[in-house]
Amino acid sequence: MSSPPSSPLQFAQDNAEAARAQWRKVVEQLRPKLPKLAGFLDEAAPDVLAYMTFPPHRTKHSTNPSERLNGEIIVGINEDAIVRLIGAILLE
Repeated sequence: MSSPPSSPLQFAQDNAEAARAQWRKVVEQLRPKLPKLAGFLDEAAPDVLAYMTFPPHRTKHSTNPSERLNGEIIVGINEDAIVRLIGAILLE
């Protein structure tokens, strides 16, 4: 097996195909010493990498209610945004 990566960001990929290629590379490095784990990772790959097919988020991710409100206004008011806003107000 090759030396460990110098940064965890080396595993971050920009698209689904690059993520699958990186996944296969890691699994193949593990296979000689940990064949059961490699088999498990082979089976889990579609589920683990499914998020790569989702569209990018347009909303601002924050736990700060003011930032979330500003993010919803910037993105645009729609029915889902109104429901989230009312829910946030009710929780406070």
